[in-house]
Amino acid sequence: MSARFFFLGCRCLLIAIFALAWLPLMGFCAWEPPVPPSVVTVVGLDGQGNPGPRGLGVIIGKGERVLTSASLFAGQDAGVIKTGKGEMRLIRAVAGVDPASDLAVVQTTEKCGSPVEVAGIHRLQFKNEVRFPVPGQAGLDWSTARVSGILPLSPRLTLIKVDADNLPELAGTPLYNRQGELVAMLHAFSAGETPTGIRFFLALNQGNFPGSGDRSKSKDLRKSAAWQAFWEGVAAGQRQNWSEAQKSFAAALRLQEKFPEAYCGRGVARHHLGDYPGAVQDLEEASRRLPGYALAYLWLGKTWERLGNREGAAKAFSQAVAACPDLSEASFLLGEMAYRQEQLAKAREYLEKPQDDFPQAARRWWYLGNISRAQERFGEALADYDRAVKLEPIFPAAYLEAGKVLLVDLGRSQEAAVKLKEAVRLQPKDSAARYYLGLAHGLSWNFGAAWEQYFTLQDLNPTLAEQLATVLEQRR
Repeated sequence: MSARFFFLGCRCLLIAIFALAWLPLMGFCAWEPPVPPSVVTVVGLDGQGNPGPRGLGVIIGKGERVLTSASLFAGQDAGVIKTGKGEMRLIRAVAGVDPASDLAVVQTTEKCGSPVEVAGIHRLQFKNEVRFPVPGQAGLDWSTARVSGILPLSPRLTLIKVDADNLPELAGTPLYNRQGELVAMLHAFSAGETPTGIRFFLALNQGNFPGSGDRSKSKDLRKSAAWQAFWEGVAAGQRQNWSEAQKSFAAALRLQEKFPEAYCGRGVARHHLGDYPGAVQDLEEASRRLPGYALAYLWLGKTWERLGNREGAAKAFSQAVAACPDLSEASFLLGEMAYRQEQLAKAREYLEKPQDDFPQAARRWWYLGNISRAQERFGEALADYDRAVKLEPIFPAAYLEAGKVLLVDLGRSQEAAVKLKEAVRLQPKDSAARYYLGLAHGLSWNFGAAWEQYFTLQDLNPTLAEQLATVLEQRR
């Protein structure tokens, strides 16, 4: 009997091991990895030892150095580190500060833990899943999000926006890719505890952290103040306060004349304020001082368009794409220019390149739908219009064109009526939408709804009303 129970027990154990191995794959267990031990809490101390702003950081190097936000050490070099295990470590020195990236490297009295693996921006793309730590009831928890935008402020500064319900508030919050590698840190956008309401991560340049000796350089108060003014200008621009943004960028340039990012920022602000000659001057200066400045070229192209210089705009957009192929808006604007000139093949080539990470992404798909329809690729056209309304649900022109494809090109009148109803709902005075909706109802033998559109069209567009009535009379 004992041998029998022994073999039975072994069999049950093997079954249990097999089941446990398969549980995650079967969806019975949603495994969430713990916050890595490289994440620490950082608190700056003033001259009297009183705690100041609190933020997060990550362990780098051999374990006694921590990368965190420079805003936590504005005016002081003291602080405390709390490790992932709850152990306290005193900060021995601030080894380096970079006001451009809002990063500081601090050295602790003892080893804090294992260092983080740094991947940087080259391992991150639009819509990638990312994670960042947030304070929870029992310490730090994970929050998962997706990348909703990558903005190359300059060849040396890239902002990352994430789509999350609970955006982090602690300066120095690290951002990890799906592989658990560090790619960015939350930027403070202000010194000390002054909130801006702006939440962006700043991509890290792999291994390029403030090093020993940088602290003395940071005591150049004019340089630090210039970067602070610059970031305040960026925050004001994100709030659409262009007058305040222009003042901040101008202040940065008074403190540091050789500052291409500040020239670009002021040029963008001037563009929004209608000072197009001033914008051209600033944006050209930015691109001259910092070669390959894609964002400066992008806004220079937009400004040349406003001034009616189509050739200058096309050249600037092309320079932007050459400098940064991932700058989606530049490719879109080149495609839009070609579309307006009825160069459909060229327009498609440019419009198919971008990701949907720029404000006009829905219009990109609307243009592609129009091109597909002109090329009699009706299935593709319908899919393009659907992509447009998925990105922008209140896009009446996309509903209208989708309805026309279904009605005129594919002969699916009932499906067309659904799309056209939405176009009419969003734009009740659009006589073309009402005309095609009337046709769709008539071809679906819904004459009551079709004549309702006729009576409305009599006031909006008598000519279309008469054309609709002729078609409906023939269907009787």
